[in-house]
Formats: sequence, C-alpha cells, structure tokens
Amino acid sequence: MLMPGRSALSNAPDDWPEKLCPGSLNVLIQVYPEGFGEPRGRSGGVYQLDTGSFQPALTIPGSLISANKLIHNGQPAAAQVWRSVLETNGGSPNIRCWVLRRFGSSVGSGKPGNVLEIVSDQHLRDTYGIHDGDRVALVLFEN
Repeated sequence: MLMPGRSALSNAPDDWPEKLCPGSLNVLIQVYPEGFGEPRGRSGGVYQLDTGSFQPALTIPGSLISANKLIHNGQPAAAQVWRSVLETNGGSPNIRCWVLRRFGSSVGSGKPGNVLEIVSDQHLRDTYGIHDGDRVALVLFEN
C-alpha cells in the first residue's frame, strides 16, 4: 500500500511528506485519554477516531491509495492522518510522525481497536532504535 505524497494531494498540509517510508510502526495502545473509552467491538478505543470527533489534519481518498485492498462502504477505504509525536524510553528526542487510520481498519496484534499505525518519511525502527515490545508514548494532535 502506498500513500500519496504532498504534491499529489490538493488538500495536504505543508508538513505532509512528499514520500513516506514504506511500512508502518504499529503501536498497541494501553491507556486512553478521557473521552476515548475502552474498546468494545467496533466502538471506543481507536475506533473513536472514526467518528470525526477528533479532526484529522488530512483525509486521503481511498482511490488515491495505491494497492488499497481495504473496502469500506463499498469503496476503497479512505485514510485519515493526524500529526503526532512519538516518545520513546530509549532517550530519543520526540519523534514527529503521523498516525494513519483507514476507515474500517482493525489493525492486527489480535487486539482490534487497540492498535494505531504510525508512518513517517523516516524508517522509525532503524533511525530511532525502536524494537518490538518497547514502551512508547504517543501524542495525537487535532487539526
């Protein structure tokens, strides 16, 4: 799956990358801020982001996402993206990145509703030494 870069999107914010690094970093959310609630089926948790109550910086039409196999309401799933900062216990500086969520997504780890995909123009694992099982903090910013 390939996300379009800034120049391919008429509504992209100035800081949306021209090219994202392939792949994503999946973060298992264990503590939610007030108002998100614990995930139950397809509600609460990260599913709360699908309601539009926390405005994304950008929504990418599903038709512009190459190799987008996720179908939502009969169409290729659109993606929402939020500016975010990833904080690691390894002493890395606050890492500016993006949370990406496609409508209808239930990203892996066997815990639907608890995982967010983090994307960046850098390979986050290699650049910042992030490993499976590392504890991180993730801050999302509303548009």
